[in-house]
Amino acid sequence: MKCLKYWVIGSVASLLLITSCEEDQVESLDYLSQVGILGQWKLDARTVNGISNLAVDCCDSLHFEIDSDPTDWKGMFRASGNGYARTGDFELDTLNRTIAFSYDDVLKCYSIQLTHTSIRFNYLENQDQIEEYWIKVE
Repeated sequence: MKCLKYWVIGSVASLLLITSCEEDQVESLDYLSQVGILGQWKLDARTVNGISNLAVDCCDSLHFEIDSDPTDWKGMFRASGNGYARTGDFELDTLNRTIAFSYDDVLKCYSIQLTHTSIRFNYLENQDQIEEYWIKVE
């Protein structure tokens, strides 16, 4: 009987230990990982006032990374293309479907539609309505 008592206590303790480890893994997942924005993206198409620009630069890329706080919607980005390279921070607003980029004392806010494989940005630039379509590389 005494042996059975220790076996029950040991089983319960093992079950609690296994359960608590699984919860730690779920809690450590960054919010940004859950929505699929992290990783490397490349520009696939761009329109200006609804007119397609067939001369999309081959090398426009955007890379999103997490920051040190997994419980926020902020991260870091690197953007590069023909004639430019930027690094900075971004903040995703899932409620309003916007993303704000901050770099070199500049703040730009875009409307965003995001899936795990594509991003569509909408914004105004010099009175022109711009739409950019990005696809995930990795």
